[in-house]
Amino acid sequence: MLELSEYLDKLEGLKGVDLLPYAKTHNISTEKNNGWFGNTLERCLGIANNTNSTPDLGDYELKTVSLHYNAKGNLSVREDLAITQIKPNLPDFEESCVFKKVSRIVVVTRIKSVVHDVFLIELEAFTELFEKIALDYLLIKSIIEDKSYVALSGSIGQVMHSKRKTYGKSEYNRAFCIRPKYVRQLLGL
Repeated sequence: MLELSEYLDKLEGLKGVDLLPYAKTHNISTEKNNGWFGNTLERCLGIANNTNSTPDLGDYELKTVSLHYNAKGNLSVREDLAITQIKPNLPDFEESCVFKKVSRIVVVTRIKSVVHDVFLIELEAFTELFEKIALDYLLIKSIIEDKSYVALSGSIGQVMHSKRKTYGKSEYNRAFCIRPKYVRQLLGL
């Protein structure tokens, strides 16, 4: 595993690069695959596709966010920042996958299939936001424990919510996601 600074140098070198041809060359499906961009970045960095609870880059989790230009010509966040799948039996926040994956994040933004920018975010520096994420986690956890997993909806949670994933046939196909408004705050947009 490389040092974080080496990963950041590699990612900085990808700014302005269209990753679609690279994905196709390496047989990374881009059809009905919202994760193709992140999978391609992982390939570019020489790291394994990581779907477990540990961060991708040592202490830092690699995440991608799609941006677009809004009607006023300003750069805006297009989507939620997906954190990790929600599983039925959630541990306490400090022991959770969410805690491990949101504490320190390297966010790579893109416009369509082109790498736009790289952000190193230590969420604990955003004290109020971090506390709200912890509260949202506890709310979602309590709904699962008190009602059921299927009682979750996207309207629950202020900063972080549960979002139904568009793939998979399991009833357990929801992910923790940070709402675009707060992703904009993290990225300073």
